[in-house]
Amino acid sequence: MSRSELTGCTVALVMVLACGVAGAQPLPYRGETCSEDGVVCLIIEQPDTETASISIRTKARAELTLTLDAEVENVELSTPLPVTAVFDGPQTRTLVKLTHHRRELAWRYKNVRYSWNWGNPRAMHDDSVLYQLPMASGRPVRVLQGYDGEFSHSGSSRYSVDFDLPEGSPVHAARQGVVVQVVQTFTTAGTDASYREQDKANRVLVRHPDGTLGYYGHLKPGGAVVQEGQSIAAGQLLGLSGNTGFSKGPHLHFEVRRPIDGRTWVTFPVRFTTEQGLGLTLEKDKSYTATR
Repeated sequence: MSRSELTGCTVALVMVLACGVAGAQPLPYRGETCSEDGVVCLIIEQPDTETASISIRTKARAELTLTLDAEVENVELSTPLPVTAVFDGPQTRTLVKLTHHRRELAWRYKNVRYSWNWGNPRAMHDDSVLYQLPMASGRPVRVLQGYDGEFSHSGSSRYSVDFDLPEGSPVHAARQGVVVQVVQTFTTAGTDASYREQDKANRVLVRHPDGTLGYYGHLKPGGAVVQEGQSIAAGQLLGLSGNTGFSKGPHLHFEVRRPIDGRTWVTFPVRFTTEQGLGLTLEKDKSYTATR
């Protein structure tokens, strides 16, 4: 399977200025628009007819990387757009200030938008780590799609593994960490582009000690048994597998990633401990048994 480029959220707020006057908005103006989960808020402030600023407020308890962009005309920017910033915990930060450039001409800014990914681009994967298989022990599970899989494991999701798990199968943590995101409200699956672009898969995202993130996708609606902010051990139960999001049938998608910016990310090839051997790279159509 594959992810869209927006694992967090994208918000657009349009503000059009003509000759420094913001439409029908009285000055001074302040507008705030938040993501549906309330983790990230976009703040636009215009105190007068000549200046404005764009800020981001986060309520996240973990690191996230955000990329901000906008369309501007006749504007001097304090920072070139797009601009990418890393936030670590709750904070408010002004990312760009705008100033009317040539006073005899109109100035405009519109389509202010952002996208974000959990994690930090500076995270370095610890290649010495061996991962546990993210399922219950006792029976072999077949790999439906491995690294460079033809159906959807390319680009950002190149180093991902899809496991053949019937809906309702236990999903266990492949590595210790802290849960940074739980999504379990989606109820449908399909191969329409919208499922992929909007990442409509139920999932659990776990931040590892090295700053990388383990992604467990396509979980059953309401199937997560962990909470955001919870510390977990390798092998701990995370939830139940399902068939939600960009999917042709029930399975578990697993990958280890870090963001490149707020729009894209990179996955890492990882090795697993199994009953079939230690330090294995999993291969398509082969079956592996978890050890605990």
